[in-house]
Amino acid sequence: MVSKLRKPVPDRDQVVIIEEGTADIATVFDIDDRAVYAESSSQEYAIPIGDLKPYVGSSGRIFVLNADADYISDTKRLAELEKSIVLRQVTHYQKPPSEEPTSINIRAILLYVLIGILLLAVIFK
Repeated sequence: MVSKLRKPVPDRDQVVIIEEGTADIATVFDIDDRAVYAESSSQEYAIPIGDLKPYVGSSGRIFVLNADADYISDTKRLAELEKSIVLRQVTHYQKPPSEEPTSINIRAILLYVLIGILLLAVIFK
């Protein structure tokens, strides 16, 4: 469900992940100051920006990551962890407690009394 709501970044940025003779091309769906978040047909990745080499192509930016298998599995785990944290925060959201007046509001009573006195003064003048 979450992946259906994601829309690729308008520039069609891509991440090329090279891992010991194999490569995966993932489409970037979000970039922030810490990481690039990408999704391929088989996996989701959360890759720290400092680990990527950026290039500019005709269709948008291309980020290249040369990494070993352990690093790739760590980025997959990081993506799943961040997704579970977000889902947990969404499902455990509690509205902030509203301030319900528990005591008599003296200002409101004095305001109504003043308006009543002024109204009576206008009527009987």
